[in-house]
Amino acid sequence: MEMAGIDPRDLTDAEREQIKAIRDRHAADMKPVLDRVQNARQALSNAVLTGVGDIRGLALEVGAAEGELAFQSAQIETEVLTVLTPEQRQKIQDRQKAMAVRRAEMEQRRQSRGTASGNAK
Repeated sequence: MEMAGIDPRDLTDAEREQIKAIRDRHAADMKPVLDRVQNARQALSNAVLTGVGDIRGLALEVGAAEGELAFQSAQIETEVLTVLTPEQRQKIQDRQKAMAVRRAEMEQRRQSRGTASGNAK
């Protein structure tokens, strides 16, 4: 599990060790959450493919499982951020902003291609 924007080259050996210790400490708690997400996705996929099962209920379970995963991941990332310097945290924010700009540009290009070919919704 990598935090978006952390470049391992920007970390000292001590920071890498601290981050690894944080992640190792949470690994046992994350395993059942990851298993729940995987099982929920598989159950939904099976229901869709077979036409058997409560697709809405299964989809809601996927959402709940992914929500728990997002929450647990955010807690770990929050703990990891305490290890970093303000400059390192700023670098992460800068990288995330740059990624958001690139995603927006890609989406804009995708939409303009759809409009140009008459496929706009």
